[in-house]
Amino acid sequence: MGVNFAREHVSMPRLSVLTVDKFIVHENFRAMKKHLLLLSFSVFTFSLFAQELVGVSVGSGYSEQAYYRLFVDATDNIDNTAWDIAFTTISDDDAGIHVNESSKTEFSPPTQPSVELYAAPTDVFGDAIDPSDLTDRLFNDEISWNYGAANSERDENNPDDYGWGLFDSGTDAITGTKVFAIKLRSATWKKFQIISMAGSIYTMKYANLDGSNEVMTTIDKADFPNASLVYFSFETEDLFEVMPWDWDLAFQRYVTSLDDGNGSFIDLPVTGVLSGYGVQVAEADEVDPEDVDFVDWEDSLKIDMDIIGHDWKIFNNGWTLQDDLAYFVKTATGHLWKIIFLDFSGSSSGNIVFEKTDLGGTSAVNDPNSNIAGLDVFPNPVRSEASVVFTLKKAVNDIRISIHNVLGQEVWSGMPTVAHEGLNALTINKLNIQSGAYFLSIEVDNEMITQRIWVQ
Repeated sequence: MGVNFAREHVSMPRLSVLTVDKFIVHENFRAMKKHLLLLSFSVFTFSLFAQELVGVSVGSGYSEQAYYRLFVDATDNIDNTAWDIAFTTISDDDAGIHVNESSKTEFSPPTQPSVELYAAPTDVFGDAIDPSDLTDRLFNDEISWNYGAANSERDENNPDDYGWGLFDSGTDAITGTKVFAIKLRSATWKKFQIISMAGSIYTMKYANLDGSNEVMTTIDKADFPNASLVYFSFETEDLFEVMPWDWDLAFQRYVTSLDDGNGSFIDLPVTGVLSGYGVQVAEADEVDPEDVDFVDWEDSLKIDMDIIGHDWKIFNNGWTLQDDLAYFVKTATGHLWKIIFLDFSGSSSGNIVFEKTDLGGTSAVNDPNSNIAGLDVFPNPVRSEASVVFTLKKAVNDIRISIHNVLGQEVWSGMPTVAHEGLNALTINKLNIQSGAYFLSIEVDNEMITQRIWVQ
């Protein structure tokens, strides 16, 4: 259930923006915040000027994973138990395999243990495996979506080593060399091996630890053109995508290595935020979060998925948030946002509250004289129709939209049109061009801003 606190809530596509004095926005927002944080919710937004107050929930006891898209303010939740391992489907070259580390907290019975992945003591799939011999547990590195737990033992100096297998230039395929054992949430065990990844197809076999009930299955990336990850459950044998590739932030529980205070590190579950594929994040620390300027932190943008992570909050007889932190998030489409975390309820409800500020396209942020303050295209990948959303600092009578291929050749253009001050949304339909990568451009006077798009 959504809760709307603004006098007017305008869903996408929005044709105008409610503008008020910035000081009044902040004062009203701060005055309301104490009351807002007491409310229960699934997702809500508060829209004034370029700021929104957003709530995302990962469920009581952190029982869910929430995938959030900044621009359209949409969240998709799935239960932790829905999947066991995930295969990357970003391109024909990637071969990352992640394990589902999310688990329900032990303080909220009934418990929901995490999936545990181990390197088998043998590389021969037909060998029986004794669970007591499994001591080498593997974890996702939480740095890159290109590599997961099954890739963790790769030789980083060998580009042909993917951890679970080696690339063979003669066959132009990755051939599996490792066997893994996986303990499911039901406490049952399976062993599996990725036989190969040839072209766009993963081939995997799995069985009980004694070799019984062997199954062979394939995962074809071509079957999931809009996904960056495809999820698999050994319990249900389901294969599915959670949502299209364009989610920006994943709110979930995962395992990370923490200092135990005695000079050693221990792997423990935490609740935090991981950034999506192609998303860059800069952490601005020891700052006034409301006044911090992106230009001072632009060089700190990193592609690592755990830059936001879990340490924006501290537990000390209850959860408190660090009040000198802000995050700049640059999406895969080049749109820039500022995020400030405001509340975390812990395991009682799993509610997380943050303020997001739309800073527009990074070109506009870097050029204060630019009239164009942001461009987005959705859906992206584009089919026969798309919405082009952009912001202007002043109205113009002649704006032109065009699409060029990777060779720079124009393949589509629209008639010049009038655009208003503020947020504009235009629809492109009957887009009859071949599938592939293109560049959509908006021209205003002598300015141009470009967004990369995929056409299906």
